[in-house]
Amino acid sequence: MEGMIEPLTKSNQFVSMLRKHCSKVHIRELDAGHAPHDEVPDKVNSLLIHWLVAWLYMILEFSGISN
Repeated sequence: MEGMIEPLTKSNQFVSMLRKHCSKVHIRELDAGHAPHDEVPDKVNSLLIHWLVAWLYMILEFSGISN
């Protein structure tokens, strides 16, 4: 997770490369800089919670526990 206003890492170029070569990657662009967890904590927390829930659901489905 990285802010799109990050001056050091060229986030836009990295996102373009990911979209071109990694079709299964889910990209969420944040209007933030180097420390999105400090700059937009509510957005970061929401994205992390959704990712964790999806990951947990996938693990439960894979293990057969959710049946």
